[in-house]
Amino acid sequence: MNKKTNAYAKHFLFCAHLWEVQDKIKELLSSGVNVIVDHYIYYGASHSIAQGLDYRYVFFFSSMRSFHDKS
Repeated sequence: MNKKTNAYAKHFLFCAHLWEVQDKIKELLSSGVNVIVDHYIYYGASHSIAQGLDYRYVFFFSSMRSFHDKS
């Protein structure tokens, strides 16, 4: 696997982790807990773009809701 392919895989896995914890974050917010997560999204996006990924790809996956979310 070349460096750019590896960067795409890492970015996708980063986003998948955020999708995975989305329900827990919603649960915490609903119970009144403050959750700070924005720095993870900006870090992941800037890191992936610095690795040479197209910004449109990066922000498409970074902004996607989980596939089962109907809201």
